Amino acid sequence: MRNVLISFIGTGPLNSSRDYKTAKYFFKDEDKIHESSFIASALGEFLNIDTYYLFGTMKSIWEAVYLNFAKENKDEDYAFKLYESASNSNYNTELDNALFKDIELLLGSDSKIIPIYYGINEKQIEKNFEIFADALKNLQNDDNIYLDITHSFRSLPLFATTAISFIQDVATKRVTLKGIYYGMLEVNNEFDNKTPIIDLSYIINLQNWIKGAYAFSSFGKGEKIAELMKEEDEISAEKVLDFSNVLSFNYVHELKSQINILTSLSKHEYSYLAKLIVPIVFSDFTKRFIHCKQQSEYQFELCKWQFEKKMYALSCLCLIE
Repeated sequence: MRNVLISFIGTGPLNSSRDYKTAKYFFKDEDKIHESSFIASALGEFLNIDTYYLFGTMKSIWEAVYLNFAKENKDEDYAFKLYESASNSNYNTELDNALFKDIELLLGSDSKIIPIYYGINEKQIEKNFEIFADALKNLQNDDNIYLDITHSFRSLPLFATTAISFIQDVATKRVTLKGIYYGMLEVNNEFDNKTPIIDLSYIINLQNWIKGAYAFSSFGKGEKIAELMKEEDEISAEKVLDFSNVLSFNYVHELKSQINILTSLSKHEYSYLAKLIVPIVFSDFTKRFIHCKQQSEYQFELCKWQFEKKMYALSCLCLIE
C-alpha cells in the first residue's frame, strides 16, 4: 500500500519569475512548518507520501520542480534544458515525456511526471482525460490517493477527480481517494505569514453519499449507504444491509416489516450530510407502500417498482409469487 500524491504544476505567477513564492506551509498543527515554493514538497512530508504523480503542461515550471527536489545535487545543464523547452512551448506544443525522466528518477518510488495539454479546445480536453485515465491505471490496488489542487489551471483538478472516480468505480482498481488539499496562500497574513493547507475531504464524503443515494434509489442497493452510516450508527447500518438483502433475494414475505424498519430509520437524527440524503432516498421508496395493507398489495407494489427500475426478472418472479 502506497501513499500517492497527485499534484499540478503551473507556470508560476503572471509577469513574474518562473517559480512559486516560497511559503511556510502548515497542516493542522501550526507549529510544524515546511518551507517550500511547492506545496507538493510540504504535503510529501505531512502525509508521508511515497509516490508523486505531477501533472503540468510543457510550459510549466519543471526546472523549478527539479531544482526544488534535487536540493544540493543539482544538474544546472538539465535545469536549463527544462527552462529552454518551457520557454519555447505554447498551447499547441506536442507532449514529450522523455524530457522529464530525470525528475521521475529523482522523486523515486515509481513517481511520474505527466505532461498534459492546456485543454484549450474539445480535442485537447478529451485528450487530457485520456492522459489522466491512462496515468492512473498505473496505480496499484490498495493505494491511498491524495489530491493537491493548489497550482496550475483551475480546470485540471476537475479532470483528476473525474479520472479517479473512473478508476475506482469503472476500472475496478481498489484505490481510495483519501484527501483533497489546497494551499491557501491568500490568507497567510492572518497566520503570521504562514500558509494553511486546507483539507477539502468533505467533498469526498459528499460524493460518496451521492453515490450511495444513487445506488439505493436506482437499484435498492444499500451497501454504500450502510458503509457510510456505520461511522455514526452501526445498528442502523446493519438494518439497511438487511433491507438491501431482502430486495436482492426477493424475500417478499419480509417486505412489510422491512419497510416499517426503513420508515423508522428515515426519522432518526443524523449528521448533516446523512440528513440530506437518508430521509429523502428512504422515504422515496417507502411512500409507495403507504396505502398497502395486505401482503399481496405490498408484493404488487414492489413488482411495479422493480419493473420501473428495469429489473424485469425480479419483477416477473415477484408477480408470480
